[in-house]
Amino acid sequence: MKINTHTHLFTLRNVLSREAVRAIGNRLRHKNMPEYLVEGIENFIYDLSNKPRHLTEDQLLEELVRAILNTDVFQQFAQNRLHEIPVLNAINIDGGHLSKAAFKQVLNSVSAWGEANDSAESTLFDVYETLRIALMPGSTAIADHLLEHLDADDALVGLMMDIRGDTETERDRQRFHSQRDDLMEASLQRPGRVFPFFAINPKRPDHFSLLKDAIENKGFVGVKLYPSLGYKVDSDEMMNVYAYCEENDLPITMHCNHGGFYVEEAFIDYCNPVHWEPILEKHPNLKVCFAHFDGHETFSHADGLNDGTWGRKILDLMENEEFSGVYADLSYHTDMMGKPGLEEHYLQTLNDLLSRPVVKSHILFGTDSWLLRLNMSDDLFWSYFREKLSGDQFQQIASENPKAFLGIDPMKKNFERYVRFHKQNRKNVGAHPNTWLQEQADTEFKVKRDHPNWTLQKYPALVVLAAMGSQMYSKQKEQAFSRKAFITMQELRFWNFKFVDEPAFTQECKKLSLDLVNQCKKAGKLEGEWTINEARQKFETIIRNGETRFLDLSFQIDGMYSFDYSSID
Repeated sequence: MKINTHTHLFTLRNVLSREAVRAIGNRLRHKNMPEYLVEGIENFIYDLSNKPRHLTEDQLLEELVRAILNTDVFQQFAQNRLHEIPVLNAINIDGGHLSKAAFKQVLNSVSAWGEANDSAESTLFDVYETLRIALMPGSTAIADHLLEHLDADDALVGLMMDIRGDTETERDRQRFHSQRDDLMEASLQRPGRVFPFFAINPKRPDHFSLLKDAIENKGFVGVKLYPSLGYKVDSDEMMNVYAYCEENDLPITMHCNHGGFYVEEAFIDYCNPVHWEPILEKHPNLKVCFAHFDGHETFSHADGLNDGTWGRKILDLMENEEFSGVYADLSYHTDMMGKPGLEEHYLQTLNDLLSRPVVKSHILFGTDSWLLRLNMSDDLFWSYFREKLSGDQFQQIASENPKAFLGIDPMKKNFERYVRFHKQNRKNVGAHPNTWLQEQADTEFKVKRDHPNWTLQKYPALVVLAAMGSQMYSKQKEQAFSRKAFITMQELRFWNFKFVDEPAFTQECKKLSLDLVNQCKKAGKLEGEWTINEARQKFETIIRNGETRFLDLSFQIDGMYSFDYSSID
């Protein structure tokens, strides 16, 4: 079993606070993305935050590109580049009526120009691909995307993120809880292949009780820290967290480089590993992974391990005989790839470290997907390190070391709980467990769990069935609940009107869309700035598409509404 120790399985919807949008903009600017793109991307994400909704890939393409085209800064850029990017002429002539093919041409042309002329590390196409993954309907879908190129027994560590500011709306609080529940669901949908880490942010007043609940009742196995979001690692609140982690064998993964997400530049130093020596002196058995090893520069630059660097401090902590649990991962090490000199120095340094007795057993493989997609795909990152390292070296960092860090081999308290959690849920999982979990649980698992977005435990599916039930034929009503998710609009009774009586068809679509709104109102409320009439119009548009499935309707409802599940019997 090989393990990617650094992935993010949360959907963008579950972290879309104002604080998060600001952090995303900072990250893009840190990667030298030009302002003519960043401003439009921020506007798109703000709009998605204000009016949450499910987007198909084509809708994402159109809305993202249109948001960029509509900014003043892009209009100015376009005027100066008409002769270099011919497709921009079409935008100026008929910008309001672009076809799907035209949007793709804009995406590809602007990306190609940027790759050739800008110093940015990511192109517009990279941003689109990243958002395509981030806007998938749930953590299970993202996990499947990252698992599809791996062997059947391989696994992922799913790291939550808590981008809470000094204050928080009720809506953002619910999103954080949804992020946690969605990651737990992914673990049950793919047993033995998703290992959840709970995100701690001491700005959240109930962070400690939420941590205990996640570890003791929800199958979580570790903790994720991101200090550059605005908190110090050595506060009294954090010391309580470390004591709990040490007592319960919980590994910690902490963001540790000069980039990533940060609310203010001054907060970047909160990730400095120098702050950890006194913490480890008090908690010498604590396991901490300094994610990113302060970036590729630690290995690719000649001064990357000089005294005073973060990389040198990580290495010193790792080799300190008093601290046995200091690790670091190689996630998002991409910028040296294919660059003569940098790549050579990187691989030489990495090989040297993998020959040192203590260090070689404390370096972890991780990708940082889906965020990695801003630079490259997850499978290419895996392929690069498989190719550049020997088989034994890759086995060490991708299998042996992760198992020791996580507490799988030898097994620690956290994974004893993980196994118990899955045994308790063995009669209702989404797939057969991988070999490791099957051997540890030594029991039969039943694959009968509903699709995570089509379940009797969530209101959207109930809403769809209640509103559309009158349009279903008898045989459709008799189908198993799971099969009903894939019934399409063109298979329902009202669709017959489309070919013989267009006004009647339109009237039925309006009636059904109103029924959906009324059903949603019984236990839910619209998110953000949606109005009832806008929601009805959105539903009508979706219903008029014959290929829309019941499942697609549930995606949309789940995005547009929040529900009070206590009202469901």
